[in-house]
Amino acid sequence: YSEAEKQLSKALKVNSRHPEAWACRSIIAHLRENKEVEKDAREKALAHWKNNPMVDYLIGRKLSQRYRFVEGAEHQRLSLAFDGDFQPAKIQLAQDLLRLGRDEEGWKMTEEAHKADGYDVTTFNLVNLKDTLDKFETLKTDKFVLRMARHEAAVYGARALRLLNRAHQTLTEKYGLKLEKPTVVEIFDKQKDFGVRTFGMPENPGFLGVCFGCVITANSPATQMPFPANWEAVLWHEFCHTVTLTLTKNKMPRWLSEGISVYEERQASPTWGQRMNPDFREMILEGGLTPVGKLSGAFLSPPTPEHLQFAYYQSSLVVEHIVERFGHEAIRAILEKLAQGMKINVAIAQAVEPIEELEVAFATYARARAEALGPKLDWGKPVPGDNKDDRNGTAGESPNFYVLSREARRLAKDRKWEEVKAPCRELIKLFPEHNERGANPYVLLAKAHRELKEFPEERKTLETLAGISGDAYESFARLIELGEEAGDWEAVQRNAERALAVNPL
Repeated sequence: YSEAEKQLSKALKVNSRHPEAWACRSIIAHLRENKEVEKDAREKALAHWKNNPMVDYLIGRKLSQRYRFVEGAEHQRLSLAFDGDFQPAKIQLAQDLLRLGRDEEGWKMTEEAHKADGYDVTTFNLVNLKDTLDKFETLKTDKFVLRMARHEAAVYGARALRLLNRAHQTLTEKYGLKLEKPTVVEIFDKQKDFGVRTFGMPENPGFLGVCFGCVITANSPATQMPFPANWEAVLWHEFCHTVTLTLTKNKMPRWLSEGISVYEERQASPTWGQRMNPDFREMILEGGLTPVGKLSGAFLSPPTPEHLQFAYYQSSLVVEHIVERFGHEAIRAILEKLAQGMKINVAIAQAVEPIEELEVAFATYARARAEALGPKLDWGKPVPGDNKDDRNGTAGESPNFYVLSREARRLAKDRKWEEVKAPCRELIKLFPEHNERGANPYVLLAKAHRELKEFPEERKTLETLAGISGDAYESFARLIELGEEAGDWEAVQRNAERALAVNPL
């Protein structure tokens, strides 16, 4: 905000009456919890045109972009009080209301805005989406309103409600929250519909789910084929956002919100949530950590998708570090202080320790976690074009992770199934947490056993993988077959449950 203030000062030197500049100052003051400056700046924005609808529209739109939908909607109403036909405010208010779960009013405003301008893309998309939502099945409990495509609701709607109710009981009790109204959850079987409901526009890939507070939108497994994510973990993650956003009145930085949700995934299941992996290890040990005080910035413009994923993981690791050192009550204390309007770094300083001390302690903690991953492996990346296949190296050298992995893939490609076993077993022994999709050593070793008709060994290998991976659907399906052949119906049920959590369709 300091840099934004500098730019506003430059603009006001040119035109001291510029309404949008003063509106922006009002926005910053609101986000800084400075009520007097906020009010004064808004008054100056309206000083020379008392009924300028653009001022409150701009303030409200920016507040909504910061997830302050209640305050944003209030400003759109002020804008429309100045000019009842001001179309941008109508469109923004419609979206705010829908994100607040005020569906009847929100859809009415959408229709009104669409009638006023049939060529507006956002309202056109929303009106068409309304037709789709009207055909959805609605499942209700006292805690949730779940909307899904009818054919999907028939398959896993009841299961989704059970999962949500379990998340509600676990997380509201853990964080000491009583939700006053049901949470709306909408699961879309078409990605374009999810995009319109969430962003106003279709085709926004990369999102599994989004939480606005009391409204959650999610992509169905049908939108993610052939490799869907664990939808149960996604819903748990998003409902955790409902809890933390409600506790803080949406006044929390993104890194903390995402960090708590990923952390709570790991607490709910050993197979959910992000964990240390070779890429994260490399980023930490090569100086890729973002200082905790600047962690929200890591989500704004990550250079690669991998950096964005690392921002999620690092945020969850900060939460884990705080909990391990100061207890879960420290996280609750931080959330309470944020709800009072306190800045995050001040809240951390009061609840745990000064941010500078926390950053130093966390860097040490993260480095130790990274170094603990496969400590007996050599993690040096081979030079491109170096086809070294000596997995054990010379005497005294550690086996190289990348060389071992490459050798295992090569042998599998050449269908040398007996020879595949050695590098896979060594990788599993030295890096047992390896659960990434694709040609990981468990999958390759199981494939070798299957090709050699060593079915008990295949089953044992896949069960180990199933115990550390929440989305290994192909392995779950194969374990169902193996369990059925062995007459082990408990195993069949266990792996059917695992498979349904990924792809119930």
